[in-house]
Amino acid sequence: MERMEEAVEGADYEGLQHFMTDSPWQAGPVMDHVALDVSSLLGGPQCLAYVDETGISK
Repeated sequence: MERMEEAVEGADYEGLQHFMTDSPWQAGPVMDHVALDVSSLLGGPQCLAYVDETGISK
């Protein structure tokens, strides 16, 4: 949350924390919407995006 607060001008840490923990929104429909947006940008339902984090050092 601290990083988001640093990146978003005028962000309020407590407000963001409240949104993340007490929001009445369901995550499923939001993720479905994001998936549809990404799918249309990448080329439709036959596309595939693969994220490989093995190159990130720990």
